[in-house]
Amino acid sequence: MKKVVAFLLAAVMLLGVLTACSKTQTEAPETENTPAEQPAQNEQPTQEEQPEEQTTAEKTTVTGMAMEYNTAPAKDGKYWQAMEEAMNVDYTVDWIASDNYYEKLSLYILSDSLPDIVECTDLTNSVVQNAIEDGYFWDLTDFLGDFSKYPNLAATNPDAWNYAKVNGSIYLIPKTRGNLDCCMFIRQDILDELGLQMPTTIDEYSSVLKQMVESGKVTAGFVPFASTVYYFGGAFGVNELVYDDNGGLVQEKLTDAYADLVAWYADLYAEGVIPSEYTLIGVSQQEEYFTTGVSASLFKNSWHRLDLNQNLQSQVGETASATMIPYLKGENGTAGYWDLGYFGGLLISKKVPEENVEKILTFLDACCDPANYNLLNYGVEGYHWNYDDGGNVISTEEGTNEVTNSCLQCFVTATNEWAKGDSKAADKAYNDETREQMSVLYDYGASELMDWWRALQSTKWSSIWTEYQDEFNAMETRAVSGQISMDEFREYQKSLREMPEFQEAFQEFAAHYETLK
Repeated sequence: MKKVVAFLLAAVMLLGVLTACSKTQTEAPETENTPAEQPAQNEQPTQEEQPEEQTTAEKTTVTGMAMEYNTAPAKDGKYWQAMEEAMNVDYTVDWIASDNYYEKLSLYILSDSLPDIVECTDLTNSVVQNAIEDGYFWDLTDFLGDFSKYPNLAATNPDAWNYAKVNGSIYLIPKTRGNLDCCMFIRQDILDELGLQMPTTIDEYSSVLKQMVESGKVTAGFVPFASTVYYFGGAFGVNELVYDDNGGLVQEKLTDAYADLVAWYADLYAEGVIPSEYTLIGVSQQEEYFTTGVSASLFKNSWHRLDLNQNLQSQVGETASATMIPYLKGENGTAGYWDLGYFGGLLISKKVPEENVEKILTFLDACCDPANYNLLNYGVEGYHWNYDDGGNVISTEEGTNEVTNSCLQCFVTATNEWAKGDSKAADKAYNDETREQMSVLYDYGASELMDWWRALQSTKWSSIWTEYQDEFNAMETRAVSGQISMDEFREYQKSLREMPEFQEAFQEFAAHYETLK
């Protein structure tokens, strides 16, 4: 307990993980269950397939905590009441701002006040790792068994279960989705106006952004932040696994490839492509930079294509438009982002009595029933959404306002391959166009675009990285801004690599990788 208290007291200084696209993941039950074909937005269950009302069984009372990205659904609102009736639960959620979620989680652990269900966006997060190690969450392996009691959970994306283990056991019920998620957007109208071609390589991308800035059409190319590492890093080989002389896996931030990425950032900074104040620009402000015409490119979930274009046209002009960039080739790989098939999931607190764990798993299994897909994702038919003549879900104003990004943070649902591409506010033609742009990205696949470091775990790394993270980030910023040379940054990386505690972490990473292959 001393260890956890000491750690968590330090952990309260940490910020939460990334809001749209983050690290995650782990490994999965070997089951012969074949994932069921799940409904996409334009392929919804018929009305007859909608869940029947449950009125006889006693409601399961459940508490939870989840991230609030925007306005969370009200417990007495139409969406929440319909969900509770369909699932036969009384579900009370403590909504926590995403920026300080893990800080709040650490305080809940310290005060022994965890709710039943805890959202986790990052199994590699040190607060989560240490809490699991110290017994704050249920090992669900035996409860799930062969998944015969939970067929809907078994039918979700198998890739997710392949990464949702900690030390060989299942603690996380993964929130599954397709393998395409985030992409890089660029101002198509400026490309056309300047007579520039869509970039296909990392060098062409750099050149295009520089020309856009020099033209005065924008004042910045793009704003780098943590998740852009997973996008651009592939072009520099950051996603390639590097072993040290002792057979340990060197964490990506301490590799030469990562230094090459930082050097690229430094060049763009020196040329005015990256704004000088980039470290002060939050995720929401990055989108504001793009939609108000300040920056030329933005890393974002693919489904934002519609609202990005709408905001651009309302704030910049009717001709402004955002287009997805095809993945960019680099000398050592491809810039891109292949999702692991899920983004975090739900943990069950050890405060839940053993006899109630199965009730919660039954509730979560019902959430993954394809028949409940429309309700959880879009709300109540006839109020939050309607079918158009083509059988596609179209949100009403009430649906747009009430069924926000926050709604699904405290649930797991059936897998939709295009969940991060389709916009529920768009018609079929628009979403089909987005799918066509995204489908090109599927041509690459996991072998080129997957970054194992969103999955690999090390207890040692989790415990020591918190001591060096701020220092490392500061050194990286100094290198990008030219306050120190790249040689100095590489020497700093080397000094960390050679520390015995980091070498121990590298061994743990290597051991975990062997279980995931």
